[in-house]
Amino acid sequence: MTQSTVCSIIKRFTTTGNGRRGKAPGRKLTSTDRDVLIFRRYIRKKRHIAVSDLVTWERQSLGKTISEASTSRYIERCGYAFYKARRKPFLTPSNKRRRVALAKSHLS
Repeated sequence: MTQSTVCSIIKRFTTTGNGRRGKAPGRKLTSTDRDVLIFRRYIRKKRHIAVSDLVTWERQSLGKTISEASTSRYIERCGYAFYKARRKPFLTPSNKRRRVALAKSHLS
């Protein structure tokens, strides 16, 4: 390590009490921790709600305008994922024949 690096680490340690760097500046989050807790509770209660419906709920209850992208990001941070229901396959001709045979056997 260079001498300037060592000097800056020592200086930081004497001023703050630890040698780690501070938090990097960044954009402030739109939701507070309390808002996220309320949001998480609402998601747990209504698991199959659409993101657009969540955005309208946030506007009404929390009084904040948050975009759909930010809302989906908060959902992922809460530990939930997006799932799509599996589609039921169409009936194949062999399935139709089996079903007719089963119905005929039940009738007789």
